[in-house]
Amino acid sequence: MVTKSKNSTFLLIIKHSVVIILLLASIKSFGQNELKIGDQVPDLEINNIINQSKNKLQLKDLYKNGLLIINFWATWCAPCLKELTLLDSIKKKQPQKFNVLSVSYEKSQSISTFLSSKRNQDIKTSSLNVETDDTLLTKYFPHKFLPHNIWIDSLGIVRAITGGKDITEANVLNFYNESRNLAANIKKDNMTFNPLETFHLGDSLFKYRSIITPRFNGINGGMSVRSSGGLTDRFFQYNGTITQLYWAAYSFFNPRIKHNLIKVQTQDSLKFYWPVGKNKHLLAGSKYDDKDEWAKENTFCYELSLDQPVPDSVFRNYMFNDLERFFKISVSFDMTKIPCWVVSMDKKNNKLLSTASSNEAMISFSASKMIVQNSTLEELLKFLSMNFQKLDEPFINETADACQTRLNFVLDFSSDTDFAEKKIFTLEAVFKKLRRLGLSFRKEMRTYPILVLKDT
Repeated sequence: MVTKSKNSTFLLIIKHSVVIILLLASIKSFGQNELKIGDQVPDLEINNIINQSKNKLQLKDLYKNGLLIINFWATWCAPCLKELTLLDSIKKKQPQKFNVLSVSYEKSQSISTFLSSKRNQDIKTSSLNVETDDTLLTKYFPHKFLPHNIWIDSLGIVRAITGGKDITEANVLNFYNESRNLAANIKKDNMTFNPLETFHLGDSLFKYRSIITPRFNGINGGMSVRSSGGLTDRFFQYNGTITQLYWAAYSFFNPRIKHNLIKVQTQDSLKFYWPVGKNKHLLAGSKYDDKDEWAKENTFCYELSLDQPVPDSVFRNYMFNDLERFFKISVSFDMTKIPCWVVSMDKKNNKLLSTASSNEAMISFSASKMIVQNSTLEELLKFLSMNFQKLDEPFINETADACQTRLNFVLDFSSDTDFAEKKIFTLEAVFKKLRRLGLSFRKEMRTYPILVLKDT
C-alpha cells in the first residue's frame, strides 16, 4: 500500500504479520546539517512538546545527566508504536538513567487525536517527551526508514544510530553503566533510494531477473546462453526482433531462424521481420525511411537470468510468458506434416564410443576434424542444426536412451576429397561418417509442432 501526504511519501509492506515501514522524507538538503556518530550535538531548542507541562525544552537538558535517545516515529509505523510503549516502560523503571525525545513530523492535532483514541490506549508515552511538527531534528538526523533512534551521551556526543532492534532495557543499562559503550547494529539509510523509481541497487547482485529494453546503439545483435546438459540459467538476446526472441525460446536457443518452422498471424508483418531482401517491400507506406529507422522501434534486448539452472523446457516456458506479457503476441503450436530428418540407431553396427567422461561436454570443428566430447545425441543434433545453414528440416530422434548416453568420438575429414578442395564441412559428409558409426538419417514427412505467433 502506498499513501502520500503533503510532506512525505510512505510505503507500508506487510508480509506474514511482519510490518516493515519505509519513510521517504521530502528533505532536499539532508546532507547539509547531518550529524554522524562522534559529532557534537548543537544546543537546540525543541518546540511542540505535547505531553509534558512545558511545550519547549533545551536539548542539552535531556542529555546532561545521562543517555538521551531521540526516537523518530510515526502513527502509521506499527513497530514504532510498540517501541514507544517499550521506551516508556523502561523509563519508568530507570527514571534517572536516560531520557527519550520521541519525534514525529506529523501535526500536533493528529498526534494528540491518535494517542487519545480508545483503540490506542495500550500505547504509553507519559514518561517520554513527544515532539510534533518536526522539521529541525530530521535535518540533523536524516533517515528514510523507521524506527530510527539516535543515542547521545551526557557530553552531547552522538554514540550510536540504530533501528528498533537495539532498543532494549539491557542496552540502555549497558550504555549508562559502561560509559557510553553500546554494542549495536549501526543503522545508515540510503538517502538516494526511492522505491517508486527503477531499482538499480541490485544490478550486480540480483538472484533472478527478467528484463526487456529497447535497442541499444553501439552494439550489434546476437545471443548468449548459459546452458549445459539440458539445464539453463541465463539467456540474453541483444538487439533482436520479436520473431528472433520467440524463435530462441521455441528452438531452445538456436541462433539460426528456420522460417519454415514459424507461422505468423498478424495485421502488421513489419514488426516481425527485418525489412531487407525479400521483405524490403514492407517499408513501403510505413513511417520508416530505412531499416535503421525501423530497428530503433522494432528490435529489443531481453535477458532472463535465474539463481539456479532449470530444465530447458521450463526455461522456455518462462521466456514465452515474459514475451507474451510484453509484446501481446500469443504462442501456440500447429502440428503439421513437414519434411524431417528421422534419426535412428543401427544396433548391429553401433560403433559410437558412449562411455562416460569426466571432461566437459563439448562439440566443435577443429582443423579437419569434428570433435564430440562427453555429449548426448540430442546435443549433437542441436549442434548440427545450429551450424549448417541449409539444414531447414528439424530432427526427430528415434534412438533409445538418447539423452542419457554420452558420446565421445572424432570425425576426421582430412582425406575427404570435398574437404581437401573446399576446406569446408558439409552436412552430407557429416551424415556419411555418422552412418558409418551406426546412426541412420532418413528424410521423411512427419508431424512436427510449428511455432505459431498471433496478435492478441
